[in-house]
Amino acid sequence: MRFLSAQTTEVGTRATDTLSHQQAALLWSAISGMMSALLVYFLPLSSKGMLARLLQPFAAGALLADCALHLLPATTSAPSGGAYLMLGVLCMFVLDACARHLSGGHCTAHSNRVSAAVVNLAADGVHNFADGLAIGAAFSASRRAGATTALAVLAHELPQEAADFAVLLRAGWRRWVALAANVACAAVSLAGTAAALALESAVGERARESLLPLAAGALLYLALAAILPEVVREVNEDDEGKMLSGVRMVGRLLAVLVAAAVGVAGVAAVELLHDH
Repeated sequence: MRFLSAQTTEVGTRATDTLSHQQAALLWSAISGMMSALLVYFLPLSSKGMLARLLQPFAAGALLADCALHLLPATTSAPSGGAYLMLGVLCMFVLDACARHLSGGHCTAHSNRVSAAVVNLAADGVHNFADGLAIGAAFSASRRAGATTALAVLAHELPQEAADFAVLLRAGWRRWVALAANVACAAVSLAGTAAALALESAVGERARESLLPLAAGALLYLALAAILPEVVREVNEDDEGKMLSGVRMVGRLLAVLVAAAVGVAGVAAVELLHDH
């Protein structure tokens, strides 16, 4: 997984070298959003399966490494970087709270399932817009930072897309209709990326000084407040919410640590390949 992540990013950054800064950002945002929706459709990826569980700590490790290597250094050198970092955390908290509120309260009746499916798509759209903002802001630092951010977001989105796809199927949607809805929802990330790029184009260097700390704050919140608490719960509980035995908990904990380490190593490998 580490080698594949490094090679994918290296090939992608080479392929986008001939594109403009804005075109490369939109392309990677589209790859991140569309691939998550398509992979869920074509791969037997269950939201409760082992692969989905391991993708979460992998994404957390990749996001934290991306912040440490690319976004936080730019934040510390930017004027008022700390303030914008906190603002990024706060904005992501508000978006996350709104999305969780929209997607809550799923019921068993068919009409309520259909309503829940539509609301769930709206909530996912809010998250995708925030992801697109982060990708666009990361491209303000460098194409390498943007590409690794897009891949880390992709790893985070796969389990969420699997859960969303399951909600749509339980609501009675056909597989191809559910796929089309997920793809349309994933395309919202392009709007977020375009918004970040438009702000950078309008304000220039001042936008870069604010967008990078904002993106760092958003990704830190995503990794530490949204992903890792869910990982901790899954390490300790089974699918029915019952506490696991000590041996099973230790086994899951080791698997999570390995997955997170692979995420960190993947981003570090991209950095080394680029330097050489």
